[in-house]
Amino acid sequence: MDRMLNHYFKALPRARVLEIGANKYSLYSKKIRAASYRTMDIQRENEPTICADIHEIPMRDQSVDVVIATEVLEHCRIPQNAIDEIYRVLSKEGVCILSTRFIYKIHGSPNDYYRFTDQALVYLFRDFKIKEIRAHGNKLGAIWDLFYQNDWPWRILFLINFPLGFLLSRRSKSCPCGYVVYAKKQ
Repeated sequence: MDRMLNHYFKALPRARVLEIGANKYSLYSKKIRAASYRTMDIQRENEPTICADIHEIPMRDQSVDVVIATEVLEHCRIPQNAIDEIYRVLSKEGVCILSTRFIYKIHGSPNDYYRFTDQALVYLFRDFKIKEIRAHGNKLGAIWDLFYQNDWPWRILFLINFPLGFLLSRRSKSCPCGYVVYAKKQ
């Protein structure tokens, strides 16, 4: 997933960026050339630039050029409303880079509502003119995600994570761990 995201980040022009689901220490801000970079999260304790719900982004229409939303969509009560809000705040030719899970354990932050297929993502992003939806992961990666726990004795498995990286990174269209979406508004 990170390789796909980095590929899209490198191609972005200098832009006004909004990263949704991020705290003040964004994972991606150093990877993206930004004229301005804001973070948005529903949880105030994450200290985002904007504390708000993705279902009602408190920004003007067409006020950002890039929206980054990684691992957020499955936490949205009304996914179509979230995608429509992203579309609304994006400028003409604006880009949304989004990732979401397909096979993954239930997790909080703060709630976990959905899992998406590629067909569901095509439908949700139907108003965008250009869209690429790429699967990442495979059966082995899905099993790893379902069983790995970040506590002892599972933590010892982290040591073999790097050698297994090649096997875990091979993609499967029939059993992916999730998807990365690149969608452009026109």
